[in-house]
Amino acid sequence: MSAPVTARFGKFRVLLGNAASPIVYAAPCGFTSKSLSLGKSLSEVLIPDCEDPDKPMSTGRDVESTTASVSGEGVLAASAVITWLDAYESVESVPVKVEVEFSNGIVTWTGNMHVETLEIGAEQGGRVTINVSMQSDGDLVRTDSGLRSGRCRTVGSMGSTRRRHLGLAPTRELQNWCNQQFIPISREYQGGQCV
Repeated sequence: MSAPVTARFGKFRVLLGNAASPIVYAAPCGFTSKSLSLGKSLSEVLIPDCEDPDKPMSTGRDVESTTASVSGEGVLAASAVITWLDAYESVESVPVKVEVEFSNGIVTWTGNMHVETLEIGAEQGGRVTINVSMQSDGDLVRTDSGLRSGRCRTVGSMGSTRRRHLGLAPTRELQNWCNQQFIPISREYQGGQCV
C-alpha cells in the first residue's frame, strides 16, 4: 500500500485580496491554526411509500443555500494588523482566496467574504494574539489544478470518444482497465492518459 499524498500546514493558505485590478492576493502572517468550513442549508420533506402507506415515510432533503466560513488564530503580526483591521472595518466584503497545495496539484476557493469577528487579546507573559472569523458573501468558486482523482472521465465536447485518465501512475492493471472502458477509436496509454 502506498502512502497518501498530503499537505503540510504551510501549504494551506488563507489570502486576502486588495482593490487592484487584477486583484493581488497575499496571506497575512501570524496564523498558527486555520480552517475552511463548507456548509449547506437543507429543507426537508416527508415522502410516503405509495404502495404501502403504513410504511414509515422517508425524509427527502433539498439544498436551499450554501455557505462557507474561514477561521484562523495565532499571533498578531505587525505586518498583518492593518490588513485585518481594514478588512473588518470595510462595509463591503473583501476578496478572499483559500488554497491547499499538494505536491501533485492545488485546490483553490475564490470569492468574497466578510470579516465577521476579529478578536485581539493577550495574557501576562505571552504575545498579543488574533482570532478571526470570516463568512462568505456569495459563492466560493473552486478550481483544481494538477490533481488526479484516480478515475477516467470524458473530456471534450458531448459525444466525444476521447477520454483522459486522471489517476495514479501508469500500471498494467490501469492500462487494461482503461482499454476495457473506452470505445476502440484509439487505445493508446501514454503518461497517465487514456486517449
